[in-house]
Amino acid sequence: MVMVSNMGEFIGRIFESSRDRVLIAAHHSASSVSVGDILYVKLGGSLDRVLLLHVDDVLNKLPTGADKTLGLLPKNIEPSGALIDAGKEKTIISSPMFMIIREGGKVFVTRPSIPPPLNIEVHRLERGDEESEEIMGMFSLGIPAQSYLEKTVPIAILRSGSASTDREKALKYFEKAEIKVDISSLIPKHILVSGQTGAGKTTGVMGIILNWALHGKDPVSWLIIDRHGEYSKFSSGGIEYFANKLSKAILNNQVDDVAKERIFVYKFSFAEKAPEIYGNVEIRETPINIGSLTVSDISMALEVSDEEAATLEMMLETLETIVEASDLSETWKNIFRSREGVISGHLIPLLIAVIDNMCNSEGVGEKEKKGIYKEFVQQGIYIQKLRVWRTRLLALLNLRFKNVTENGGVITVYSDDKSIFKLSEVFKKPGLLRNLLEKIARSPVLRARQSISEYKWYRIRPSEELPVLEGGLNIDHIVEKLEEGNIVILDVSSTPSTQADAVVLNVVRRILTNRMGLDPREIARRKVVAIVSEEAPLYLSPEKVRSPRNAFARIAREGRKFKIGLVAITQLATIIEKQLLANMNTIVVLRTKFRSDIEYFSSIGVPPSEIPLLNDREGYIYTPDIRVRDPIPAYFKGWFEIDVKSREEKLEDIAKMMLEV
Repeated sequence: MVMVSNMGEFIGRIFESSRDRVLIAAHHSASSVSVGDILYVKLGGSLDRVLLLHVDDVLNKLPTGADKTLGLLPKNIEPSGALIDAGKEKTIISSPMFMIIREGGKVFVTRPSIPPPLNIEVHRLERGDEESEEIMGMFSLGIPAQSYLEKTVPIAILRSGSASTDREKALKYFEKAEIKVDISSLIPKHILVSGQTGAGKTTGVMGIILNWALHGKDPVSWLIIDRHGEYSKFSSGGIEYFANKLSKAILNNQVDDVAKERIFVYKFSFAEKAPEIYGNVEIRETPINIGSLTVSDISMALEVSDEEAATLEMMLETLETIVEASDLSETWKNIFRSREGVISGHLIPLLIAVIDNMCNSEGVGEKEKKGIYKEFVQQGIYIQKLRVWRTRLLALLNLRFKNVTENGGVITVYSDDKSIFKLSEVFKKPGLLRNLLEKIARSPVLRARQSISEYKWYRIRPSEELPVLEGGLNIDHIVEKLEEGNIVILDVSSTPSTQADAVVLNVVRRILTNRMGLDPREIARRKVVAIVSEEAPLYLSPEKVRSPRNAFARIAREGRKFKIGLVAITQLATIIEKQLLANMNTIVVLRTKFRSDIEYFSSIGVPPSEIPLLNDREGYIYTPDIRVRDPIPAYFKGWFEIDVKSREEKLEDIAKMMLEV
């Protein structure tokens, strides 16, 4: 229980001050003062002008003359300790932090421009005393930009220091002094959340999302890339995970456009299961339709050069031309056709199948080349390069191949049972693949067609079966859910990293390209899209952003004009490319011991001495989009610390209150 007093604990008096440094002679009765504590000074004796001081260090020393006394002792005689125990002088080294000014019913928070007076009393901000509560209340009131007051959402609370125990938290975390921002305005300018492992990045971001769900005034489409399965957990058996609480929070929101948002959880797996629907939550365990992939996605996931990406695109375009000229039915041609200038991902397994079943026997090692291989050779693509691409693509997609022997013929077919990317049945069944390969081999655009009987699969029995041409979730479906205004969680925790990258890059690129061609007035009508990415340097490090195919980098540079923003979460902020790091308008700094990060954050005003000492979810928030344009000491509540009640629980509370009356 916090004891209520009239003012914060008396700490001491100022005996030296400048605009950058204030030295305080601590009173002998003052309890322990720690680095990171916030002290206050009343200028003019009232709360109309209050100076906040940040404790940078505490210096203990012996009283004047004690060193001489100790120096008189013989070297072989130790002091008794009585002198040392009897008296110590404590100096608190602090720096001016904020000036809070109350004038005409308004509150202004600024950086101090003049040093405080000497010999003035200094007190500690402590929750539970009237002055401290009033000061922090004024501080909270002075944070939001006035023009956005009606749209602000609480994302953290003010703190007056670092707290390790529940008792310290009760004194230093000011529950009623909220930090409120217009989150829908901040997102398109990007938010960086940085801190070392265990600093509370993920749970803190979950708390921010949950606060938006409870209090948000504007709808936001959230794309959450869940690399560790933390966001997507949901229980129908009474256990409360983040997704459960998020569902309740949305239903509690008083704004219809927010309250009607739904949560779509996509857990990428090798096999598809029926969707599970729980109120406003839909959970799908699903693979991805390989036709959703693009050349850019494959190239980015494989980290190939622009020249190699151009080679892959040229090979796939060649195959598309051959297929289009063949006498395949329109149904079959459709799965291999480009849509809106984007090459179909179904051409990727076709390339693998053609290399295995056709190119290897079309004059390889001979002077005269034939069939599809001749078309590739005409473009300077020889069998060695084709085989390298085959190996790369099989590994990326995690496809397995098998040689099937039948009637003296041999054909290579493929299995996707260990891949999240689902192939058409055409590539899995010998008879169906034989039909496809024969149509391709007879395509009239081939300049030197090889006799069908010379292919090893010629004796495989053709199939009369009508195949299922496509399977798995189409990535366009995910993008549609976002554009409708929903929360989409992509659970890639069980997905190989290269496959996860291929999916994530594709989804993000589609979001961007779908808006790039729109009229600015139409973009203005669209909902803000927030892309939450753990391990942000995977897409934003210097070597990654060089690729023109990296949609994350382009969004970081110019997402604001498309109403798309990043919530980039990282353990090490300074490995993000410098220009993109500078584009992060809002920065949340949590505990870290990385020297490069500490130096960077200190350059924007975060006290460097405190950063390594912070406890979980303690930190600073900096954004020029609020009236306080300096780092603010904050505590970001974890999602599990935020109270959200379901409608049933609310009704129960009302019923109890009525019974008590």
